[in-house]
Amino acid sequence: MRTIALLVWKDVRLLCNDPAALVLTFAVPMILIFVFGTVLGGLGGGGPSGINLIVVDEAGTATSQRLVTALERETAFRVIQNRHSEDGPVPLAAEDAHRLLQTNASAYRFALILPEDFSGEGFGFRLRFLYNPQNAMESGLVTGLLQRAFFAEAPNFFIDRLDDELDSLFGGEGWERFRENIGLFALDVFGTDPDDAIAGFDTFLDDLRSGENGLFADSPEESGDLFGSLLAIESEQVFGRGRNQAAQSMAGFATMFLLFGLASSASSLFEDRQQQILHRLLAGPVSRFQILLGKYVFGVLLGCVQLGVLFAFGHVVFDVVHHPSQIPLLALVGLAFSGAATGFGMIICAFSRTPAQASGIATFLILTMSALGGAMIPSFLFPAFLRDYITPLTLVHWGVDGFLAILWRDADLIGVLPYLGILLIFAIATLAIATPRFIRDATFSQ
Repeated sequence: MRTIALLVWKDVRLLCNDPAALVLTFAVPMILIFVFGTVLGGLGGGGPSGINLIVVDEAGTATSQRLVTALERETAFRVIQNRHSEDGPVPLAAEDAHRLLQTNASAYRFALILPEDFSGEGFGFRLRFLYNPQNAMESGLVTGLLQRAFFAEAPNFFIDRLDDELDSLFGGEGWERFRENIGLFALDVFGTDPDDAIAGFDTFLDDLRSGENGLFADSPEESGDLFGSLLAIESEQVFGRGRNQAAQSMAGFATMFLLFGLASSASSLFEDRQQQILHRLLAGPVSRFQILLGKYVFGVLLGCVQLGVLFAFGHVVFDVVHHPSQIPLLALVGLAFSGAATGFGMIICAFSRTPAQASGIATFLILTMSALGGAMIPSFLFPAFLRDYITPLTLVHWGVDGFLAILWRDADLIGVLPYLGILLIFAIATLAIATPRFIRDATFSQ
């Protein structure tokens, strides 16, 4: 038994003397639990927040402003009504909403326009809804929240319209006379005190506004035909007509598994060392830089082939490629992302001492970037601070959004240039950091 205890103690000391192993064993799982808990905590702890919703109030009435206020109270939305100019904030117009959805689809996918005839005929209301259903779950959520905001205020809308109609029929003084006549009628017929009758009528109207009298349901489904006739929504899909929603998930998982594959490819440097391949190469007319560059080129080619196969499969199964002109653009973004992903794998190997370290660090970083970058979980579910400040820092975000810009939004070469630029900068930066580290480090020549 003492022998077993000594062997166990030996392994404990070895583990404690390896800080990297300790971090991978204990710290990495805790960090991943924190990351996924933070992301999914937004889903279970109050829902998503900060979804950009452009609101254009062309009606400019008290009733339309009541709806805008209700939308501003909805924590899932970040209501945007103004654009900045040299003279200060300027209210957005309908054409501004169209332009923002078309030119900055990554940030703006929904716009609500309250037209001048917002208050329609009779007691009905009209809305125009512009949307980009890049993610079906997000579109359904936003549509449901818009309906909830409207129907939550429907009693107030109803009373506003009733007040307007009565005011148009009787005029301001006529409305007061109408209330007085209600009191006189109650006195004459029921013997009720006129002031009590008027107070009761006012309370009835207040209850209509608050919904406390039960005449108004809490949702459009419960409201039936009454509320169905109150709201007419004219919807306009800005992007993705006739496209398959599978483009979203395909782009996300393609980038994530490409990172795993290329990180594994880069870690083959350790295998070359263990099998004495590096020694034989360095004994010949080959420099360390050439070895590293050869690995890099191989990784880029492997990534391009892998993406090509995955997108070909996606097109055969889900018809995600809409037009042949998209293929060259997909190739360009795929080449840039493969270069960045290979550089990511190279820099991990350059700062790792063993294959186990490289594998553990790569797994941790890839899962974290995939979660925060929108490959595993739709980014609209994230808390606003994660989506606005952390997600854009991940390599996965630029890969996924670059592919979606082509497959979903029909971006041309100008439209994909920002994604190409960011990915190429990342590729050059990682290679520039990994190369001198690899050349100076003696790990790969031992």
